[in-house]
Amino acid sequence: MKSIKIFFIILLYVICIYQLRGEENAKIFNQFTKISPDTKEALGLKTQVKSYNDDQNIYFEWDCELDNSFYRGRKAADETFEYADFLRVQLITSPKDYFGYFFIAYPEGQKLDGIRDKKLNISYEWNSQYTYENQIDSTHWHCLMKIPFKDLRYFGSNPYEWKVIFTRYTQNDESYYSCPYVTNNFKQAYFLSGEDVTIDTKLPRNYNIRLIPYTLANWYPQNTTDNIKVGNPGLDFSFTPTSALNTKIAINPDFSDVPMDYETDNSNLKYAPTFEENRYFFIEDLDVFNITDIDFYTRNILQPQWAGKITGNNENMNYGFLLAKDKEIEAIDNKDDLYGAIGVNYKTDREVYNNNVYFRIEDKAKNILYKINPIFYYNRDTSLSLSNTVSYFKQDRLKSKSDMITNITFKHQIKDFEVSCILNQFGKEFVNLTGSPIDLNYSAIYLGTEYDKENIGNFKELNFSTWINTSYKNYQYNFMEHSTGISGSINTIQNYNYNFTIGSFSTNIGNNRYYSNSLSLGLSYTKSGKSGIGVSYYTSNSYQYTLAKQARFNSIGLWAWSYLTDKLYIYSKQNYYDYPKEQKSDFFDNKYYLINTELIYTFKVNLQLKSGFRYNASEYKLYNLHGLYGFYANMSWEFYKNYFIYGGFNRKEHKYTDWDIEQQTVFVKLRAILNI
Repeated sequence: MKSIKIFFIILLYVICIYQLRGEENAKIFNQFTKISPDTKEALGLKTQVKSYNDDQNIYFEWDCELDNSFYRGRKAADETFEYADFLRVQLITSPKDYFGYFFIAYPEGQKLDGIRDKKLNISYEWNSQYTYENQIDSTHWHCLMKIPFKDLRYFGSNPYEWKVIFTRYTQNDESYYSCPYVTNNFKQAYFLSGEDVTIDTKLPRNYNIRLIPYTLANWYPQNTTDNIKVGNPGLDFSFTPTSALNTKIAINPDFSDVPMDYETDNSNLKYAPTFEENRYFFIEDLDVFNITDIDFYTRNILQPQWAGKITGNNENMNYGFLLAKDKEIEAIDNKDDLYGAIGVNYKTDREVYNNNVYFRIEDKAKNILYKINPIFYYNRDTSLSLSNTVSYFKQDRLKSKSDMITNITFKHQIKDFEVSCILNQFGKEFVNLTGSPIDLNYSAIYLGTEYDKENIGNFKELNFSTWINTSYKNYQYNFMEHSTGISGSINTIQNYNYNFTIGSFSTNIGNNRYYSNSLSLGLSYTKSGKSGIGVSYYTSNSYQYTLAKQARFNSIGLWAWSYLTDKLYIYSKQNYYDYPKEQKSDFFDNKYYLINTELIYTFKVNLQLKSGFRYNASEYKLYNLHGLYGFYANMSWEFYKNYFIYGGFNRKEHKYTDWDIEQQTVFVKLRAILNI
């Protein structure tokens, strides 16, 4: 018995020594300042973060004083933003790359991580294997966050010089406190302004091999034959040969659990609508490829057979290669085209030189774009961006086409004012089958100002902007379009938001010039992060492409969201569109409405139901169409650590004489995450 006691004493001693080894060079951070609203007030509650590491993880140990205003929030699924007090770490492993990882800890234990990109936008799609442990009583919140090095992209050898930004959010007064003082107004300097964190430890090579196999069973009830497909396997594979290089391959990637797109008003668009990319494989690391929808619209890749991606970086460069082979779908005339994007970007303290190639190859045609985009930061407040994109298009034996798009953007900030000047020229022979459709053969100049100020008396934030935009036919200086306007947004401490936009517009179509004006008004109210409601109104006498003439147009929008219970969240928005009766025609509906609704029920952290309803009441007599609707429901369940089962149903119907099924699928998917 005595020998057993001695063994446990020695074991406890070894554990303590090992822990102290990691903490002996611990660094402490405790100077938290309010950044939103930006009052620069010190945080009244004692908050301290201790940082240390071993050779596998970096640790951030929080000790936070609590008062009666502390709000725990609801139990929510992982990867869900929750209105509650939270603690956030932004870890910047390569400051010159202008990106950072963030990790959030909530009182109820759900995990939320992601990436902040060079435009300071936050994306929640990136996921890591970070963990944290909470100890909370009436006066104190202790949180130990553990972030594995193998999930991070970094370069070089020890000592590693990184940056970190800590944030404590208090839901009661909706305030963000930061250590150090860093706000979005820092622009590119944001990533260089964090606290210094030095990793002296020599980190072992970790290949971080991850296999995500899955198999899928689909049932298509509307099909009379071949309505069941079982064993439709796929595989996601990721491999990190070095800490600065990531490789990912997806074979037969499945997006069955991606929600339906929202119904939008498409009645008067010049080109087909574009939709935000919601498939994580295409979202991650897109900043490396310097992509815009004009250059490379990833939603053109409808259903890839396979896709591969390599991204990497070093001290002064990041690079990437993306390749995807689409699947041929005869029913919608989708070809099995090959898509690709390449990025090689060099950066210094004040310059970024982006070089990118995009291409799309068909059986009988190919389209290649080369884009060079240097950006110069004279200081935190002034930047100049130059962009030139050259396209080459060749189809069969036809004569090839080649042309370019040129863009010059200058921005300068004076305290709370930002001034922008943008010059554009679009070549007549420019072809971008890789991107979304655009107007060609014109030049444009844009001048704009923006005023953004926080914490003014009873106002949380004031934002006002003005703009003038004019375009001409290339080399002829014939007027094409002109627009000017002013917009504003006012947020009060009572949680009301007022916004407006007033604009005027003129355009030449054929031999006629059309003048129009527009007005939009909005009002919304949120209640302590638990519910919100809003209304919007828009009116314009713009040119209607569908009617080929000018017509008055009105729209009213109503929306609301609420956490009905601790587990049930609902969001709904309805838009009503109204044209004068005399504008009615066989191919245009003068009065119609759209409905988009979402419902999320969280049974527990690892079991969640998401569903949505879409309805479009627009009618087209020419096609005897009387509306359409869509409905989906997706269930996700992590029944064992890193083992998932997904189930779902989606259905789309158009109403002609009767309701006809356009698409209907029931699916079950098994998925595992295997870390080697």
